[in-house]
Amino acid sequence: MTELRWPAAAALADSQQQGPAPPAPPRGAGGPADPRLQQGVAEIHAMVASKLEDGAPPEAILPLIRDAARTWAERRVRAGASVPSPADREALAQAVYDQRYGLGPLASYLRDPAVENIDINGCDQVWVTYATGERVMAPPVAASDEALVEMIRTWAADHKVELCFTPTYASWANPIEAHFGPLRTFVVAGSNHPNHIVATRALQAYLRWRNANTRHPDVLAAQRRERARVRSERHHTWGQRPATRAA
Repeated sequence: MTELRWPAAAALADSQQQGPAPPAPPRGAGGPADPRLQQGVAEIHAMVASKLEDGAPPEAILPLIRDAARTWAERRVRAGASVPSPADREALAQAVYDQRYGLGPLASYLRDPAVENIDINGCDQVWVTYATGERVMAPPVAASDEALVEMIRTWAADHKVELCFTPTYASWANPIEAHFGPLRTFVVAGSNHPNHIVATRALQAYLRWRNANTRHPDVLAAQRRERARVRSERHHTWGQRPATRAA
């Protein structure tokens, strides 16, 4: 991923001589960190919006955005502003692409293999958890909560993703996860379906029965077992070898 730094190296060296630098944004922070460059994302997007076709591959679109970012930077220099570094221009181009085809600043976190989870409670309440267990507060990912919702809805529609909304007052073991326990118990466990069609019919039959028997004791018991299993796996990082015990 592109490491974003602002100001440029010379200015950064001066700031280090003057005293400790302010805390850096979390690694993987989406888009340029400087507000002056963040404004450039919207301006560059407006410059090329008519050329950004739906479903266009990155290799066809990013060169157009990079050219627009270069033009935008030249206009800033002629107006007396500082010169954005090549890294800043590349970050601007990627941010414009993410704004149009991805999830805006969230896209860089999704590309980062070190990111394990992203908790969003609003446009400016974003927490990123890394595979190391480190949990940091990220910069705002949208101008408002309404803009955040619109960004997610637009991305879902463009990528044919159906959103499943869950109550914000639910426990960590959300009711969505709890339904998979009964599903495995009543449909998958001990089954030997000859093909996908038969498996689908069995699943649909279970769902019809489940919707008509939401408080059945067997269903509730299976949900309780699933919630307990999910809670027991919280904070567990899969794929890591267990620590070797000392002799």
